[in-house]
Amino acid sequence: PRVAISFVYSDVDYEAPYLTNFSMDDDKLPPFSLRLLLVCSQLLIYYQRFDNLTTQHLRACYEYCKQHADELNDAYRKKV
Repeated sequence: PRVAISFVYSDVDYEAPYLTNFSMDDDKLPPFSLRLLLVCSQLLIYYQRFDNLTTQHLRACYEYCKQHADELNDAYRKKV
């Protein structure tokens, strides 16, 4: 099966960026490691919505987020 993932950007005056060390000024996508961090973070926040997530999946995402915590905005990191 194929899964599509989209990333949304907002104006910093509307919402603070989730990533601390990345800017869209270059019009480039974040590197894969940061995109994975965003996916894992969102998965942890909304895990109740997914029936087929195992403890192993959640643990892997949690460990990845912990490992890259310095890349996340403070407020968003606390939410995760």
